[in-house]
Amino acid sequence: ALRYAEQALPILSAFQGQIGEWEFVFYRALASAGRAQELSRPEREPLLSTIGELLAEFEAWANVGPANFAHKRDLIRAELLRARDDLRSAAAAYEAAAISAAESGFVHDQALVHERAALFYRACDDAKKFRANAQAAVTYYEKREAWAKSAALRETLLSPMGMSPGGSPTPHGGHG
Repeated sequence: ALRYAEQALPILSAFQGQIGEWEFVFYRALASAGRAQELSRPEREPLLSTIGELLAEFEAWANVGPANFAHKRDLIRAELLRARDDLRSAAAAYEAAAISAAESGFVHDQALVHERAALFYRACDDAKKFRANAQAAVTYYEKREAWAKSAALRETLLSPMGMSPGGSPTPHGGHG
C-alpha cells in the first residue's frame, strides 16, 4: 500500500480540495502506521514523521469541518500513538476516535475505528475491550451491508480460533 501511495504522490495536487485528497491522506497515514508497527524503533522514525505531518493536515481539516474529519484525525492519532508504543495515550485516543466516529454518523468509519481498536486491544491482551470493539466493528460493517468484511472479522477476530483457550485474544488470531 505504501509503495502505491508513494507512486501517487506526484499527482496528489490534482485532487486538492476533493474527496480523493483526504481519503488518500487518511489511508496513507493508516498504512504508514501499520508498517511502522512492524519495524524496529530506529527504522520507524521516518514513517512516524510522515504520519505526524499527515495528522497535522487532518487537524487543519477537522478545525474547518469536524463532522467530516475529526473522527479520521482521532483514528490517525491513535494509530500514531500505538506506533510510538505510547499505549496508554493510544487507548485514550481510540476511545476518542470511537466517540467522534459515532458523532459523525459515518457507519463505515465507525466500523473501521472499532476494528483498529479491537486489534490494538488484542495486542495489549485486554480481552474485554478487544471483544467489545470486535463485536462493534462487525455490527457496523453489517449495518453498512459489508457482509464479506463482517464475515472475515467474525472468522479472524470473533471465532474461537482468534481467542486463546482462556478466552483472551491471541496476538495473531491463532490459539495461544
